[in-house]
Amino acid sequence: SNDATITGSIVDTNGTLISGSGISVFAVSQDGSFHNYQQGTVVGSTYTINVSSGKWSLGYFADPSVGYMSEPPDSSMTMMLSSGGTFTKNIVLNAANSTISGTVTKSDSTAATGVWVSLDSRSTEGMGFMKGARTDSSGNYSIKTTAGTYKVGINVAPGTNQLAPAEQTVTVTANQTQTANFTLRQSDGTISGTVKLNSNNTPAFVYAWSDYGAFTQTQSMNGTYSLSV
Repeated sequence: SNDATITGSIVDTNGTLISGSGISVFAVSQDGSFHNYQQGTVVGSTYTINVSSGKWSLGYFADPSVGYMSEPPDSSMTMMLSSGGTFTKNIVLNAANSTISGTVTKSDSTAATGVWVSLDSRSTEGMGFMKGARTDSSGNYSIKTTAGTYKVGINVAPGTNQLAPAEQTVTVTANQTQTANFTLRQSDGTISGTVKLNSNNTPAFVYAWSDYGAFTQTQSMNGTYSLSV
C-alpha cells in the first residue's frame, strides 16, 4: 500500500520558493524488470507523493512556459522509504536562461521548414528528457535551456531525400545565446536488398543510420527494400 510519503518544497538555485504551477513531480521505483510510477500533487510551492515502501527516485517535468527545465530521476534524487515513513527532499529547479538558436537550410540553400532540432546533454545513454524545437517557415529555431554542453542534432523525416548533417557540440553559459546552423545533405546513394524468412521474402521495417546522426528508413511489404542515403 502507498503508506509512505515523499514531500518537500520547490525552490530555485538560490533557495527561493517557486510556485508549482506548470510543474509535475513524480517518483519512479524499479521492482525487478517493472517500473512503478507515482504522480505527486503540488500545492503552492510544496509537493507530496504517496508511495509504497522501498527505493524511489524523484523527477519532475516543467512546462517550457514556466522558465525552468525538466529533469528525469537520477541518483542524487534517490531515497529509501519504510512503511509509514516520510522523507523530505526539496526539488531545486534550474532556470532555462540560456538559448541555442540557428537556421537549418536544405542542400539547395532553401529553408528547411518543420525540421526537429534536438539538444542532448547526456554523456552516455540513459534516462533523459529530450529538449528541442521545430524550425519555422524560414528555417529558424530557438531553444531555451540551462547552461551546459549539448549535442545539437537534426531529425529529418524519411522520404524527403534529405539527410541530417553531423551533430554539433555546443557549450552555452547562463544568460547567453549560442548559434548552431545546419545544412541538410542531399541523398546521393542507395542501399537496397531483400529480407527473407526461411528462404521466403517477408515484410519488414528496414532502417540505416550513420555515426554522425543521419537516419533513413522504409517499410517493405514484399521483402524488397531501397534506402536513399
